[in-house]
Amino acid sequence: MFYYEIAVLGYPKDLLTYSSTKRCTIGDQVEVELRNKTKKGALLKEVECPSFRCLEFRCSDFRYSKEQIDLARFISAYYFCSMGEAISLFEPFLLFETNYPNITIDVDIELSSLQNSALEFIRKNRASLLFGDTGSGKTEIYI
Repeated sequence: MFYYEIAVLGYPKDLLTYSSTKRCTIGDQVEVELRNKTKKGALLKEVECPSFRCLEFRCSDFRYSKEQIDLARFISAYYFCSMGEAISLFEPFLLFETNYPNITIDVDIELSSLQNSALEFIRKNRASLLFGDTGSGKTEIYI
């Protein structure tokens, strides 16, 4: 059994200790039972087995980043609020697989004669400002 300290979102009191049969990752968003209601929380720290009985929690597919947790800790200390109140200011990220197929993009941009002359001017002059009507191809020259 694994034991963790969890900040219940919006809860104005200290961190609560819950248990899980599987190992979880710091920052996981979890669902816990609190006063016969299901609440969301952020898993903040793994702890030793406490002397009291702990309820189990369920992990979700969302996670808070290390930067979000660090900023929430700062907010909690600076503004004298609980971690649950501070972490509730953030939105967790959805966990997903990053197995994208290799996609190649052919970039074959053909510039007009006016665009080519503007491009040559920009290459010769280190500082330059490009004026043009909407849709005239300024972005193509920049790229």
